Amino acid sequence: MTKNIPANRAPEREPITAHQIVVLALEMLDKNGSTGLSLRRLASGLNVTAMALYHHVGNRAALIGLVIDHILCNVHPAIESQDSARARLITFLEEYGKAVSDHPHAFLCLFSSAGVKSVSVERIERQLVDMLEMAGISSHKAELLRDILIDHAHGFTISLSLLEANTLPDHSLGDKYKQALLHLVDALVPDVV
Repeated sequence: MTKNIPANRAPEREPITAHQIVVLALEMLDKNGSTGLSLRRLASGLNVTAMALYHHVGNRAALIGLVIDHILCNVHPAIESQDSARARLITFLEEYGKAVSDHPHAFLCLFSSAGVKSVSVERIERQLVDMLEMAGISSHKAELLRDILIDHAHGFTISLSLLEANTLPDHSLGDKYKQALLHLVDALVPDVV
């Protein structure tokens, strides 16, 4: 038996999900840059009202936080690895740097938008401090090193990915970042083996 829909009423559509909103927002950022994301354009792309977006993701700052969480959901330290503390640290920071360089405009939005909260950023910062402390570094120094290493990842990967977006082979940015990261880690924490 089919439902008769009155002529003046549109058929019901599948409800949108927060995941669909986040994925399209990330696509818009990657394609149009950090200024290319607006809730109106996003709503239009999903064929919903802006109020429907607000219902699912809150405001623009909350949406950016969700986008960053989506990008970083698979960046985790290899705690169970048999590698040295230094190797685990380098691998963790490489994964983070790759996530940033793959989506530089999303991270530019993170830095330039007030009130953005990301549980993944907080988790990664905490895990990085934990890794440094487990390597014998004091809590105070571990927090300072965390900030330096994360700021380096942001500055290095975002600037190179934006400047050389179409001029480098895919692996070249990662190679350059790893080389710089190795020198930085050796200079800042030479005792981490």
